[in-house]
Amino acid sequence: MKRFLFNILIFACCFLCFVGTCELLVRQIPNDYSVKKNLLEKKHSNIKILCLGNSQMYFGINPVFFNKTAFNAAHVSEPLQMSQFILNKFDSGLDSLETIIISMSIFTPFSTWEPGGKGEAWRIKHYHIYYDYPIPWYDIEDRFELSNLNYNNLIRWKKALLNPNGIVYSDEMGFGHNYLQYHTRDWENCSDAIRVHTTDNYSKSPNVEYNRQILQQIIEKHPHANIILLTTPCWKTYTENVDQGQRHYVEKISSEIADQYENCIYMNLFEDSRFTAEDFADAYHLSEAGACKLTKIMNAFLNDIQ
Repeated sequence: MKRFLFNILIFACCFLCFVGTCELLVRQIPNDYSVKKNLLEKKHSNIKILCLGNSQMYFGINPVFFNKTAFNAAHVSEPLQMSQFILNKFDSGLDSLETIIISMSIFTPFSTWEPGGKGEAWRIKHYHIYYDYPIPWYDIEDRFELSNLNYNNLIRWKKALLNPNGIVYSDEMGFGHNYLQYHTRDWENCSDAIRVHTTDNYSKSPNVEYNRQILQQIIEKHPHANIILLTTPCWKTYTENVDQGQRHYVEKISSEIADQYENCIYMNLFEDSRFTAEDFADAYHLSEAGACKLTKIMNAFLNDIQ
């Protein structure tokens, strides 16, 4: 019996060592979270324009077209609570900061994550592992890369280990420059996205007040910076088919917040006619050409107000 227990103990130790080694190897693979965190640590003192938000910001603003030092710190599906966390984490070193641009999509006021929650909440682990986002002691799932173990990730990690660039989809200024490398250009089929972006009983969502407070906290903490709430352009198959009540509700919330503060401006480019089909990678993400156009528009606007 003792020998049996001893063998079990040896096996458990070997297994834990194997799993721990695999976890460490996966964490060594460069990814957008680890790379952007390192870039922010190196560049934060010189950043004058900081972009925060979800994939519409990530693929929509290319900092190279600003005439001031800028960085795109956005991540795919990022809710405001994570944008605020990243801003707060580096805030003390953002000595040159003049402008914060925050994406205000038609689903932004209703989005939030809780550890172990549904939907995109599995991404919390990236913020915990690479940005030190605090999670409850009992939240085991969000502490490890291997908690998201599946066949597709195994193949992805295997390829990434052989690729010096790892799993990085953004450039040195944080811009997501290769959307079409992983997606098919499609302006028509956006019904699934619209379904995901639609919130039932949106006006009664408890997350609205929570996200409003986050925006107010960001604005009040940075009284000397311009805060731009930006609704990026989308193609007509998206703008015409989203819930128009929800859309106008988000526009109303954004305008109310902007009207409340002198240093806050709401820019609503949702149906901006300057953007044509070629400016879009799909119905609600800009292509690289579209990102160039949008950033130049934003740059001209910032030059005017400053």
